[in-house]
Formats: sequence, structure tokens, C-alpha cells
Amino acid sequence: MPSCFCSRCRHKPVLPSERYRQLQQDAALKSDPLQWQAVLRLDALYQRLLAPAPWYAPRKPVQGVYLWGQVGIGKSFITDLFFESLPASISKTRQHYQHFMGRVHRELNALTGTANPLQQVGRTLAQEFRVICLDELYITDMGDAMIVCNLFTSLFNEGVALLITSNFAPEQLYQDELQPAVFQPAIRLIKAHTEEVHLASSEDYRRLHQPEHPTWFTGADQQLAALFDQLNRELQHSSAFTDAAVSIHGHSLQPLRRHAQLAWFSFAELCEKPRSARDYIALGQRFKQLLV
Repeated sequence: MPSCFCSRCRHKPVLPSERYRQLQQDAALKSDPLQWQAVLRLDALYQRLLAPAPWYAPRKPVQGVYLWGQVGIGKSFITDLFFESLPASISKTRQHYQHFMGRVHRELNALTGTANPLQQVGRTLAQEFRVICLDELYITDMGDAMIVCNLFTSLFNEGVALLITSNFAPEQLYQDELQPAVFQPAIRLIKAHTEEVHLASSEDYRRLHQPEHPTWFTGADQQLAALFDQLNRELQHSSAFTDAAVSIHGHSLQPLRRHAQLAWFSFAELCEKPRSARDYIALGQRFKQLLV
């Protein structure tokens, strides 16, 4: 019998695998045995989180999941199933890793001069969340490499469960040839507190509907200008535009054209100048459509 997700039954625990099966029965999902095995591992995490614990005992650590594999194979989709399955009694958040670290850095700045600030940040997060789902974990900054180990230590000590997704195996999260050992303690910590699940699929589900939603265009600047004008009319209902610079975190990015939430930048402007993940996050928040 199919699982019921109506409003009268939402108080009943629904495993991620039950949601997955329902989508298959509704023909809304292509059968994928490798995805199914990953979903079953998230079932196990779900059950660990819902296991009863004595009221007088401190929150005990729960082994999380580290789900990795190449892009487009369904990691985010599977994480959605898990996140939506958790009952309201379990406090949770789902964030892209860079957004998450943005908050961590803001809180660290507010705790300047405090002893063991990362321990305090971990406690604050643990008071808010029982489960933290982190998308697209990858360390590009040595400062973050050093922060992550101490922060994750605090989170695990406070009993927070992590569901981490990444395009890389734990050993490949930080590839710095000059100081490769910096992140080794964090790798050991992640392996100790999460179950590594390799979603070894080769199917890129993003490409299934690519003809309906083209995202790649080639041509001379004149043709791209015409494309900008077309998109501006269709998306912004306007023919107006400007080339005024955009201020991001105190420095300027020079567009070729922009209007409202549509912008056209050169590759050199976005990718050949010193930029940080925070810059790209802010740019993504400022504009909904980008031409490069």
C-alpha cells in the first residue's frame, strides 16, 4: 500500500525510503539502485535520531552521513528526502557550506577576544539544531581548513548530527600541496563521526531535461548582446539596461550590461580577478540570471 503524505498523517514518521518509493510509484522518479542504497543509509540515520533516550541523559552523539559522488547524481535530491522526512520535533537546518561558513565567520568576529570561540559557536549552533545538513563541502581556504576541525569537534561533542554532501571523498576535501597535513585531523574527525556513503552513479540527472532549458550559448559579443536584450524583455519586461559597476563587499565588479535581476559579465571580470566564495554568494543573491 502506498504511503500517505496527507495533512492528517504528517505526524506519523515517514522514512526517506518510503518517500522515495512513493515517488517511484507516482512515476515521478527514475529507478536508480545506487540512489536506493544511499537512501537506506539515510533511513538508518533517521532511525538513530528518533531512537528514544533517557530524559535525564545529555544529548548523545549520533553518527551522521558523509554522502559523496560526482555532480548531478542526486545527492541534493536524496538530502531533500531526508530533510523533509524529519519530524518537527527534531530541529534542523540545511545550508550550503559557504553560507554556513559565512555565519560562522560572523559569529567569530562577534566573539573576538573570547577564549575558545569555536567551542562557543558550536554550542550556539547545537542549541538551535539537532541536525545540520551541509551541501557541497569543499575546503579551498587554509583558514577554513583550520576552523572546520575545531568547529566540527564542538558540534559532535554537543551531539549534533551532520549530513554532509560533497563531490569529493573525505581525503580529497582539501588539496593544498604546500600544507596537506593541515586538514588531516578534520578528515579523521569526519570519518569517526559520519558513515561514508559513496554514490557511485554515472547518471547526470541535470541533463535529462537540458533541451527544455538551455543554459549554454556561444557566439560573438554582438549575439550575446542580442541574447541579453531578449532575456531582459522576457524576464524583466524591459529594454532598459546599464553598465554601472556593482559593489560587492567593498569592491566593484564591472558588468557589460545589467538590469534589475539580470546581469552580463565577462569571464575575465568574474574568474580572472581575485574573487572569494563570499563574492559569488553575494552575486547570486543580487541577480537571479547571469550571462558570462
